[in-house]
Amino acid sequence: MIRILILMVICVNCYGQINGIENLKYVTSADIKSFDYDGELKYIAESSQIIGLGEATHGTSEFEELRIEIIKLLVTKYSYRHIILEASYPQCIALNEYINNGTGNCKKALAAFVPWPFVTEGMLGLLHWLKEYNAMMPLERKVQFYGMDRYGTHVYRYVKMEEERNGIATGNGWVDTAFFSQLERIEGSEKDKHEQYTKMLKEQMKKPENLIDSIAKTNVIRSYIMHNFSHGGKRRAYREGLIFDMASVLIDSFFKGEKGFIYAHNDHVSKRYSGRESLGKMLYERYGDKYKVIGTELKEGKAMVKMFTNDQYRLDTIDIILQRHSLGYQLSGINKGVLGIDCGKNKGNPIVDKRQVVNSFGATYSIEKADKLGIDHLTLSKSYNYLFIVNSTTPTVNLVKR
Repeated sequence: MIRILILMVICVNCYGQINGIENLKYVTSADIKSFDYDGELKYIAESSQIIGLGEATHGTSEFEELRIEIIKLLVTKYSYRHIILEASYPQCIALNEYINNGTGNCKKALAAFVPWPFVTEGMLGLLHWLKEYNAMMPLERKVQFYGMDRYGTHVYRYVKMEEERNGIATGNGWVDTAFFSQLERIEGSEKDKHEQYTKMLKEQMKKPENLIDSIAKTNVIRSYIMHNFSHGGKRRAYREGLIFDMASVLIDSFFKGEKGFIYAHNDHVSKRYSGRESLGKMLYERYGDKYKVIGTELKEGKAMVKMFTNDQYRLDTIDIILQRHSLGYQLSGINKGVLGIDCGKNKGNPIVDKRQVVNSFGATYSIEKADKLGIDHLTLSKSYNYLFIVNSTTPTVNLVKR
């Protein structure tokens, strides 16, 4: 009897804290491979021009696997042929050349140019798959791969160094040596540099160059401005504006009727994020219901993070602190492993229409601030069109720990 009472208390704690669970419409499966993606995402796939594919934390294998399953479905059945990654435009050109022409060393290019959350075995496998897919398709059906984020200002120096050492940057796709040298030579006070970078940006936007050079150079100049002059909240807001401008240029360059998706963190693709005006909010205001979002959440697990300790960064694995008020925890009793919630089908249910606690980790992690990191408060129906919840996560396998 005592055991039964204890079990009842546990059940009340699991299910009694959240309203709407008894009326929730959901689909759940034991693993990622067996989930009915087509049945659940058919409406979103058919009614969207651009879909934001989010992740609650970088460095999580299950979120990566889930998005790859969705990408393969969207590409093969619904003719989505544009992928925009949370990485810079110039740095992704090498990857686009590889999947379209088979040129360059994909693994080396990925490791050299792309931000660490996407330098994984899963991403490498996806790029190989895209190369094989494109090889069977006519030009108008081939998938294109882009970046939209800031350019790491250290990358040009790294590329030069590695080229001199062992040619790691062979097939990198885009490096304008004269252009980068001009940027690197700019000196003076922050105000002087800002004026010179801004002047370069204005001149660049007047030049009648080809689209690739124009987008790449604009991306790089704005990245130098961001890295040198924006800090804290201002820096984050500038970055969000930068990736919105880049994503919009790319989306507007699609041929009429073509579709694509954005591969980034939940905080970026969400139509409403509590921390700042998000990329997703700006895209939703620009493209309306043609922009939809598929977000992710978890109960517990591990993730790869960029750990900040003793004034230094290093990649490491952390245990995600179990948040008993989070949505992932509250719904774990009905989750066989992967749970899917269509926000449209659950309109009126407080689970999607009321604010919920959700897990959210960025790319960096500080042990000193661990108790203040890891959660957000969102209304699902205002942020996402569909939400996946994974019960337990494992870290991604990073190709190069840096």
